[in-house]
This record gives sequence, C-alpha cells and structure tokens, in this order.
Amino acid sequence: TNERIVIALTQPDYPAAPAKAMPLPDEMRAYLQAAPAYNTEDPQIRQAAVEAVAKLTDPLAKAKAIRDWVEHHVIHKELGVGNGTASEVIRTQKGNCTDHAVLLVALARSAGIPARTVAGFVYVPKVDQVRDVLGGHEWAQLYVHGQWVDFDAAVPSDPATVCRIALVMGTADGKN
Repeated sequence: TNERIVIALTQPDYPAAPAKAMPLPDEMRAYLQAAPAYNTEDPQIRQAAVEAVAKLTDPLAKAKAIRDWVEHHVIHKELGVGNGTASEVIRTQKGNCTDHAVLLVALARSAGIPARTVAGFVYVPKVDQVRDVLGGHEWAQLYVHGQWVDFDAAVPSDPATVCRIALVMGTADGKN
C-alpha cells in the first residue's frame, strides 16, 4: 500500500552443482582479471590462493575455503578506513570489512573464480558493546555454479546471512 512497504526475507542457500560442468560465460572472464585493488599478480596473493584451496576442485568448496582463509589470516580486525589493496591486507594482516572483501576477491580471482565486491548494509546482533546494529558494510560475491553468491570473511556465516542489503555491485575493474 502507499502507507507501508513489506519486505519478505528468505535465508539464501548455496546453489547446487550442475549435473555437468558448465563453461564460464564470456562476460564473467573480466571478473578473473587483476585490478588495482585486486592485485592478483602479487606472488604472495598467488601463494595464498594455492594454500587456501589446496587440492579442492569444486568451485563452492574453493569459495568457502578462501573465505575461511581470509577470516583467519586477517587477524587485526578494524572498523576504520581500509588499507587499499589486497597486497597491503595480506602483508599487514589487518583490516576492516572492505579489506576482507578486497582480499577475498583477489584470492578468488587468483584461484580461477570470478569475484566482485558488494557494498551495502548488514545487520549484526552485536558489535563491541552495541546491540542490533545495521551499518554500512562491504563483502564479496563469487560466481559459483552459474550465479553470484555472497561470501563474507568479516561477518562470516555459512551461507551468508539474509540480513544484507546490497546497494552497489562492484565492477570487474574494481571501480564501483
């Protein structure tokens, strides 16, 4: 009605693997390339991607492993201004949500999974001593089994919670 907007939320689930391998659509190839923030040519980024996915072959398993790697290797969590590039984040091991997303995208691209960042809002039950927070946030989307799927190393859940409002989808070159 004119007085009220109702939004129905459903918990997302991971996409099922297709019966047979699907070729990557041409428009997704740009999301595999290096970009200023997603400097996949950095040897430390390449090595971390190999370490994160080990011998995994399924794209969904790789995506989860990369998310978990970033969550555990960005050990100094911050809420301030981000570091910038994936190389800076991997070397300093610190960052905010943007830094987590940038590193996740770089590792995913290095591992052969198309990836982009997403900016918007996320609800979290508690941050420090504050409860019920809806705040600005950035996370990653990885192209898995034919669709974009949310992955968040800063506010991890499996799968990513429904409590997100995406406002800006990242471009392949990282210049939202």
